Amino acid sequence: MSVGDLIRELRIKNRLTQKELAGGSVTRNMISRIEHSAAVPSLQTLTYIAGRLGVSPGYLLADDAERRLLKKAEILPLIKTARKEGGYSECRDICHDFTESVCAGESDPDIDEELRLCDFEQAKDAFSEGSLRRASDLFGSVYTQRPDSHEAAVSAAYSSCIADIVPSFDNAASNGGDTPAGLDDPFTLYYFFLRLTAEGREPLPDAVSSGYLNSGRADAFRRHIAARLMLRSGKRKEAAAILSELDAGSDRLPAPMRYFLFHDLEALCRDGADYKGAYEYSARRRELFELFSGEYQENS
Repeated sequence: MSVGDLIRELRIKNRLTQKELAGGSVTRNMISRIEHSAAVPSLQTLTYIAGRLGVSPGYLLADDAERRLLKKAEILPLIKTARKEGGYSECRDICHDFTESVCAGESDPDIDEELRLCDFEQAKDAFSEGSLRRASDLFGSVYTQRPDSHEAAVSAAYSSCIADIVPSFDNAASNGGDTPAGLDDPFTLYYFFLRLTAEGREPLPDAVSSGYLNSGRADAFRRHIAARLMLRSGKRKEAAAILSELDAGSDRLPAPMRYFLFHDLEALCRDGADYKGAYEYSARRRELFELFSGEYQENS
């Protein structure tokens, strides 16, 4: 692509007329001649035009391969910032614009990786909000693209959790919940211990349970597991105090965690003959389940 062709392409992309691009420093006729390769711009004119188009002079003079690298180096920090700040649509728009305008529709491994990481972060956000269908689709995509990656391991655990809540749903990423993969993710580790402390499971060795409970700050995940362990050892009063405290701030918890929390509170009330409380927690859990499963039906 010639310098003139590139200037014309960027001008059209920026929705500028030749007169608008010319501004007050060059004539519209000069812009037209440059675009048609009838004139070669001086370095001063090239620098001026590049500034008007929002690119560097070097970008206009580079060949296609160099231009691709220059543009990618320019946009990657923008993509990473958008992803970290939760601007997933912006992240995708930048990636797709680069693919179409610079790569002529061809995939780029660095851009593909950024899109995969964007899907991963968005999947976790959707999961916490209770948009399980959206989360499942995104986790499945992340897993399929790179099954051997850390994100795939975490996606498998989240997918297993979704399948636990909505039994009729499962996907290729689901690993059954007991595989200790991706355990540096707080929710994944919580879910792993949640499964291990479920009713009917063999009691956990003290070294295992205490290792988890003492391995980090006493966040909501660890406090819920601690309450479950107390229930299994007969410390109902202590467990009830922790579960009630978690319930008081449950609006700040991930929606699936609320579902598991309400299950334990329902069982605690039922075992204590508090049938009114058991009914209320059952209703709250059913409401969440209807939200989760209803979202699947709406998107099926």
